[in-house]
Amino acid sequence: MTRIGMNAPDPEVVNQQFRELFDSVIARLHAYLARQCDPSDVDDVAAEVMSEVYAKWERAPAGLENQTMWVFGFARNKLHELARQKRKGFSIIKAVSSSTPVSTELGGYVDEKDRVKRLFTQIPEKEREVIYLSVFSGFTSSEIAAILGISPTAVTTRAQRARQHLKKIIASEREVR
Repeated sequence: MTRIGMNAPDPEVVNQQFRELFDSVIARLHAYLARQCDPSDVDDVAAEVMSEVYAKWERAPAGLENQTMWVFGFARNKLHELARQKRKGFSIIKAVSSSTPVSTELGGYVDEKDRVKRLFTQIPEKEREVIYLSVFSGFTSSEIAAILGISPTAVTTRAQRARQHLKKIIASEREVR
């Protein structure tokens, strides 16, 4: 977004730029939120995120890619806020580790899915978040770094630690069997 001096940006330009960002990010934002929220909350959370983005548009970084990561930073913060509300007694968001009704016709798939959820919840939250954004949401290390506000090296380190934790957990499970 081009800003010249202290002049307020043209509202039509702002609306056009926001619309371009909205159109490019909304499907991916919905997919990201659908994996983290109760399905009935996805539209509301997405609307809150995009409303906040629009309200703070004057702070938007330049370039569509940077703006996209900026949006996902808002989404991450909104999910954290909702999780805090849930811990205080509100039931707005389901964590990744919550039970999801799955047809028993899927047999072994259900058991594996439950096992993955259980394993996933046993690694530290910061490491789990990096793995989640990478594996389940398809973000690159540099995109994850922008979303989380950390360096790409920190993303790689957290991912490596998460893999090490998972290996230890799986090894200890095998010993118990």
